[in-house]
Amino acid sequence: MAQAPCRAGGFRPDRGDVMLAWKSVSVSRMGQEVFSDISLEVGQGKIVSLVGPSGCGKTTLLMIAAGLIDADRGRLECDFCNPAMVFQEPRLLPWKRAGDNMAFGLVAQGQRRAVFQHRIGALAMTLGLDLRDLDKYPHELSGGMRQRVALGRALLIEPDLLLLDEPFSALDVGLRQELQDLLVRQISERGLTAVFITHDLIEAARISDVIVVMDQHPHGIVYQHQMPGTPGCRMERDIFNAVGDLLAVPVVARAFGAQDTDRL
Repeated sequence: MAQAPCRAGGFRPDRGDVMLAWKSVSVSRMGQEVFSDISLEVGQGKIVSLVGPSGCGKTTLLMIAAGLIDADRGRLECDFCNPAMVFQEPRLLPWKRAGDNMAFGLVAQGQRRAVFQHRIGALAMTLGLDLRDLDKYPHELSGGMRQRVALGRALLIEPDLLLLDEPFSALDVGLRQELQDLLVRQISERGLTAVFITHDLIEAARISDVIVVMDQHPHGIVYQHQMPGTPGCRMERDIFNAVGDLLAVPVVARAFGAQDTDRL
């Protein structure tokens, strides 16, 4: 069931131990407030999707969790020790082959290639890459293949928290769903917690345990929806019904706007 809008702009998870929490965080950029007094908690083993219009602060929240930026006010509480982030663009090093790009985090940790070489090949095949693809440079790979390499780079460091900033937004619908299923399977098999940013409510309904809706400042977090069933295993009918139910909520409809239904 969907929950009523939170008066204070924050939500508590329905179940599971809280492992990640933004506590009354506020961020301003160039004199403009991105959001203020945002509070949100994420339970261990959950996939939480942040949805909402551009500029509402979704990526900023994710970057705070990744330790890439600090909040102006408030604090982050994180019990995870090894987060990894996947960006909207693959951000591969163009002068390195795909296998070396996947291994980048392990090399940065000081691990020897002889120790992890077999892990790269095994994970590549799991992610739908041919072993021959590991010898290719990024410009020789398709967009979907580059994003698989980027996902592999994050998974190879064996994270306990996965932060994903619209990783599939540039892909066509069929490939996007294939990678969504692959991602959910990896999260489930590895027992990860994930925070996933998307503009796409259908994507969020397909892969999430919890959907958190944000709106432009000063609204912040306006709604939370607990998805029934298991991420990646829901019927398409149930996914579309859940999206319809969400859009029937006034604060959610306001966040997306009637004119933006083509991106839902």
